This record gives sequence, C-alpha cells and structure tokens, in this order.
Amino acid sequence: MDVERMEALVELALDMRWSWNHSVDALWQQIDPDLWELTYNPWMVLQTVSRDRIKQVLADPGVRSLIDDLLESRRRATATPAWFHQNHPKDRLTCVA
Repeated sequence: MDVERMEALVELALDMRWSWNHSVDALWQQIDPDLWELTYNPWMVLQTVSRDRIKQVLADPGVRSLIDDLLESRRRATATPAWFHQNHPKDRLTCVA
C-alpha cells in the first residue's frame, strides 16, 4: 500500500505491547470504529480498511501528531532497560519459560 506514513501504522499495529498498553486504541478506533469494536485487533483494522480511508485519516494533522507521539513513546520504551535488566544487570536472560 503506497500511502505516506503507512510504515508508521504498520510499526504500531505489529507492536505486541498493544495487547496490554491501550494507548494506541484511539487511533485504530478512529480508522474503523465498527471493526475495532468487533475485533480489537490493530493488524486486522489495518489490513481490512480501504486505502482511501487510511489516506483520509492520515490527512488529519492531529492524527499525524498522535502517530508521531505514539512512535516516540514506543521507541523510548524499547530503548529503556526493562525491570529485569534494571534489577539484574549481570544476569543473562537467554530464554523464557
């Protein structure tokens, strides 16, 4: 899909933090409220909604600003050491149970 800022939407949709961090919910709801209410699945919304609808939503400067803020927040969160690494900096976590 050749839509400006589409990569940002893909990055947000594929971020699994959305399953417990609902800061992005308003974005998906704004793109397709009915589908969001039905699925609560950002990837489904992104894959189902029309290109014209995405362009329409992305034309809103407020939405673009929201996306920028969400991406910056995501990047900060992924760059910050998590609880385990902060509390056990010398331990190497090589697997999860």
